[in-house]
Amino acid sequence: AFDLVTHLRLLHKMETLGILEETVVWIKDFLIGRKQRVFLNGSLSGWASLKRGVSQGSIFGPILFVIFINDLPDA
Repeated sequence: AFDLVTHLRLLHKMETLGILEETVVWIKDFLIGRKQRVFLNGSLSGWASLKRGVSQGSIFGPILFVIFINDLPDA
């Protein structure tokens, strides 16, 4: 589920919740423009841009995911 978080929607939700603008900008810089590549069978893939998702394995991933889904009971 962490890989399905839409960056712009997450940032909008953070603003709606009243999270400080400086924090939202920091998170935006953390999320937008990320790239990854994969090492498989001795070969390294090319770079792929990440259009959505939050970092799995980082301390921020679960926090950002909870912010993203916090309004599900209202839906």
